[in-house]
Amino acid sequence: MQLNRKGIYQEFDATGAVCTDERWQAITLPDGSIHVENETVRIKPSPEPRSDSATCILDRDLRLLDFSIHGLFGKRESRVCVLGEARQEATLCWRHEGAVHERKVAWNDALEIDYNSPLFNMITIWRC
Repeated sequence: MQLNRKGIYQEFDATGAVCTDERWQAITLPDGSIHVENETVRIKPSPEPRSDSATCILDRDLRLLDFSIHGLFGKRESRVCVLGEARQEATLCWRHEGAVHERKVAWNDALEIDYNSPLFNMITIWRC
C-alpha cells in the first residue's frame, strides 16, 4: 500500500464559526512504514481551547511502532513505543506540567491506542 495524502477537517459551532481545525498527512516511506501526522487547534467556545500535534508510525504490516502526542502548549505530552522483534512490551511515557512518568506494559498487536480525532479513529478502523 502506497500513501501520500493530506487533508483538513473542520468543526463548526452553532453560529457557523470554525471551532476546530485539524490538518493531517499520511505518507509511506521507502522502508514501507507509514507515518501519519496531525495538528489540531481547538478555539473558544471549546471547553479546553488548545493546540495538539500527534504522530503515529506503523510498520509495513500496519503494526504500531510509535504514537506520540504533544498538547496544551507543552503542558501535556505522551508517547507509546513498541520495540523489539517479540513485540510483547510497550513503553508508555507521559508528562504533565513538568512531572514525568514512565511505565512498561504487556503489549500485543491486537491492542489499539486511539486519540479523539476523526483521523486516528480512521487508523483504528483501517487496521481491523
